[in-house]
Amino acid sequence: MKYFIGIALPKETTEQITYFQKSFASNELPKILEPHITVKTKNGLTGDLVWLKKVKQIIEKYPDFEISFDSVDIFGDSVVIVRVHPSKKLTALHKSLFYTIKPNEQDFTKKYFENEKYEAHVTLGMTSWGMTKEELVIMKEKGMEELSPIPKFKATSIRIYQQMDQEEAYKKFLDVPLHGTQ
Repeated sequence: MKYFIGIALPKETTEQITYFQKSFASNELPKILEPHITVKTKNGLTGDLVWLKKVKQIIEKYPDFEISFDSVDIFGDSVVIVRVHPSKKLTALHKSLFYTIKPNEQDFTKKYFENEKYEAHVTLGMTSWGMTKEELVIMKEKGMEELSPIPKFKATSIRIYQQMDQEEAYKKFLDVPLHGTQ
């Protein structure tokens, strides 16, 4: 089993992004997981769930916060994303979870873009999920037209996603409510 921690988007935003993703026939991403903002990657989130109690305690004490979006962009040359407007609260939550879980340092610096390399975003398509680099350029251009602007929203809970095996999609494992406005 694999886990990661994210923020689920509002229903209307999820539908809008999923519809856009599916307009690219080669894009396998909508079959694998719903549009979301990753807060903590799978690194360190083990199947024995020893981390879950600590993660829930952090999230339940953390105030809700607003999420707004920037532009559609290409991350490197293999991923199209919608950038999340920089948020001190979101970054602080990521770092709090990161330092609580204490993942393998070699993995997070080279592969998972965590801690100082963390950049909040929504993934639209990737070469590793079926798309070509040429399609990604087209996706970026269409996304700038079709997905602007994406409405801001208040994050009131954090979702823990689970993938039972490699062949299945990630699904909701648990929603943990944030503390509320402070």
